[in-house]
Amino acid sequence: MSKYTARISLDENSVSGLILRRIHRESTVLELGCAAGRMTRYLSRELGCRVCVIEKNREDFDEAMRYAEEGICADLQEYSWCEYLVGREFDYILLTDVLEHLEDPGGVLKAACRYLKEAGSLLVSVPNAAHNDILIKLFHDRVDYTPTGLLDDTHVHFWGQANLEPFFGGLGLAISEVMTTSVPTGQTEQFGGEGLILTRYEQNLLHERRFGTVYQFVLLLRKEREGGTVPSVFTDTAARLPSLPARIYLARKGRGFAPEDYLEERAFLAGRGAYRLHAALSVPADAEAVSIDPLDGQETIWRDIRLSQGGTDIAAMHGGRYICSGKPVYASSGVPQIFVPLADRLHPLMIDMVGIVSSEPFYRYLRDMLEEKDRRIRELENGKDDNTAPCQQNIPAV
Repeated sequence: MSKYTARISLDENSVSGLILRRIHRESTVLELGCAAGRMTRYLSRELGCRVCVIEKNREDFDEAMRYAEEGICADLQEYSWCEYLVGREFDYILLTDVLEHLEDPGGVLKAACRYLKEAGSLLVSVPNAAHNDILIKLFHDRVDYTPTGLLDDTHVHFWGQANLEPFFGGLGLAISEVMTTSVPTGQTEQFGGEGLILTRYEQNLLHERRFGTVYQFVLLLRKEREGGTVPSVFTDTAARLPSLPARIYLARKGRGFAPEDYLEERAFLAGRGAYRLHAALSVPADAEAVSIDPLDGQETIWRDIRLSQGGTDIAAMHGGRYICSGKPVYASSGVPQIFVPLADRLHPLMIDMVGIVSSEPFYRYLRDMLEEKDRRIRELENGKDDNTAPCQQNIPAV
């Protein structure tokens, strides 16, 4: 029996769960490379589908035939199964974790499409060869095959997100839906319990990759029709816009700030290295001020800050000084918070800030800030100070 005998999972973060929820009851299904019939059993017994299976491993085929209506034990790449299916058409054709094992996946897909109804759907899954864990290994000059997983030792074809449309579109197939499963960075079989040693800079670069934690792509494909293609839609949960947590601490009347008294918001990726915190904070009746912590507890340059209540701008403070209009603010681990005195308790506090975390733009801004500081010091030493105007307390718009 083959190594692909894991129990079926209907979880939303599983290939089988994503596929089976898209198959209508009492449909006709052709399952190519069904292994021991993990999905075949559910299709037949739970959904009442009429299933035809094709599997080259004899022991797996015999097990799958306990649930299938019909089938043939054959190698997909030898195409004897095509003769077996002559004259047949199916509502769905499934290739679950199959294409990456084939020397000619395009040829098998083309052959399979002959047996798909005009309004039918192909459901296909492939692993993401551009997962963060593989990139980390490559960064350290390693390519590690494993018995199963992203770099299964029997995989011969590989895809990343940008390869999907060219590959399937080149076969005359329209991608109508793309779903994903996910595994967090450092938790795939590539590491198997090994600890990750990454700098904060490297972690941030990986975090910004929208598809960096995608483990498998699951695609709903249809035959391309003349007069245009069906636009592909990502309906995944793993590829949402990257974000980092930001804590907003509350100073209560008579007792000030407490480490456990905070609200958690999320700052979403706005550009390379930059995250935007945009929130409307309902002010508790006893709150006198708030303190905004930097993203994910790391050093941050706040490039743009706008705070207001009831349409009136509020001047924020950092390190005991008011934040000047148009000036970036460096929030270190030593002095992290942006202090905001509250104007009233009737209107929500509107927060709109863009912070740049450790990245190429971060170091560029930091260099510019240091150069500006050196210039001011030289001007003061030479008795020249062109910047004598007091700091304005109005906050620039983003």
